[in-house]
Amino acid sequence: MSTITADIRGILDEQRTAVAREAETASRQPAIRPVLVRLADVKPEAVTWIWPGRLAAGKLAILCGDPGLGKSWITLDVAARLSSGRDWPDGAAGTAPANALVLSAEDGLADTIRPRLDALGADVSRVHYLAVVRCAVKEHTSERSIRLSDAGAVEDAICETGARLVIIDPVSAYLGSADSHRDAEVRGLMAPLAAVAERTGAAILGVMHLAKSAQRPAIHRAVGSIAFAAAARTVLAVAADPNREGRRFLAPVKANLSAAPPVLAYTLTEGRLTWEADAVSDVDVEALLSGPTPARPARRQADTWLRDVLAAGPVQVRELKSAVRAAGLAWRTVEEAKHRLGVETDRVGYGASGRWYWRLPDATQAAPKAASGDAPAVYDDEPEELAHFQRSAPKAAMPRDAAAYDADYETAFCRAARTAERAEVARMALAFRG
Repeated sequence: MSTITADIRGILDEQRTAVAREAETASRQPAIRPVLVRLADVKPEAVTWIWPGRLAAGKLAILCGDPGLGKSWITLDVAARLSSGRDWPDGAAGTAPANALVLSAEDGLADTIRPRLDALGADVSRVHYLAVVRCAVKEHTSERSIRLSDAGAVEDAICETGARLVIIDPVSAYLGSADSHRDAEVRGLMAPLAAVAERTGAAILGVMHLAKSAQRPAIHRAVGSIAFAAAARTVLAVAADPNREGRRFLAPVKANLSAAPPVLAYTLTEGRLTWEADAVSDVDVEALLSGPTPARPARRQADTWLRDVLAAGPVQVRELKSAVRAAGLAWRTVEEAKHRLGVETDRVGYGASGRWYWRLPDATQAAPKAASGDAPAVYDDEPEELAHFQRSAPKAAMPRDAAAYDADYETAFCRAARTAERAEVARMALAFRG
């Protein structure tokens, strides 16, 4: 009996010890409580502008564009005008002379940045350059390139220099190990940077390149995650004037703090940046950033090629895309040729056995009928063809067993495109050619 009692006491002691340990651990963990702010206690403030409509104090801004259009020139011109207190290119009154902080990973300090600032009339005593940070661990001191994750060091540099403007050119060079295409990682860098801008009152202007996909909306074309543009209060873009050689535009893409400012035009000649005095009207920013229109010879080539390919009859879209690549043409150019020629689209079959075809409007040969035993076809996720099918094929025209197919047609449409095998594509192409 005494042995059993001792065992029970031992178990109870262990349980008490465990409970005490958990209580001690819980007491060391910080308690999470909400921090509330009543809007009645918030004093409204007007936005403080450095360059009205384009660059706000204490906010993030992005300048994006294709390489070679003068983005770095523009940022240095902003720094030069700020440092000397001169008016802005659109005629807006300048501020009192103020300091600027430059982070540049692509241009040389002595042979590019300083000469450009001199040419732009900067007060170079007010422009500072930040390239590295010094790290001290115990008795060892080392230096490394600065990164966006060093928000504390950037804030220290702003406070030390009294900078009202910070230029980061380009942003991609200062990401460190962060993946520019992951929203969470980008937000983890941009949020602290935005907080630094707000605390110091400095405007932070980041330079970014544009992605190659010209069919995406302008706001989505900055290379990397949309989180870059989401964090910025203003996004500006540069683009070439398609109608005048050497002329470029500075256009607003996003303006959260004011009405969108007008488009400005500029040129870069003999190493000098020159702004046009008057704003430019009737400029379609989306069209500007969608890339150049194909030249007339390229259009004629695409028209002739597509007409010849479709002359024998309808061609499946997947097969047509392969032929476009083999011919060295751009799919976008062929799509434009399709509209010029009035090419029509047909869908044969439903659900997993359907496929898209293009045909000339005067083609007498109809698209082949879907065989009941056909293997799943490869689809091309083209909204235009999908919309055409949905308009031209009401449910009443579908076969009686159509309900057996996936009710969510678009989901089935995309899933089939991802799962079909290349061998099946080749077999269907050979069968179609006959």
